[in-house]
Amino acid sequence: DIKISTIEEGHFAVIQYSGRASDSNFIKYRDILNQTLLKDNIKITGPAIRATYNGPFTLPMMRRNEVMFKVIWN
Repeated sequence: DIKISTIEEGHFAVIQYSGRASDSNFIKYRDILNQTLLKDNIKITGPAIRATYNGPFTLPMMRRNEVMFKVIWN
C-alpha cells in the first residue's frame, strides 16, 4: 500500500538513516533526534513523522529513510 500525505509547511528537524523502514529503526532514530533537539533547546511542536523513499527491492544499505519533527525555529 502507498500512502501520500500532505503536511503543513514549517520548519522541520530531520535525521536520515539507511536500512529497513522497520518500527525498531524508526524508534531508534526518533529517539536520537528527540534527544538531540532537547539537548539543543529546540522546541518540538508535533509528533514524529516517518518518511521512506525506496521500494522493497532496494538493498537495505541503499535505502533512504527519515524521521522528522516539526519545530519552532527563529
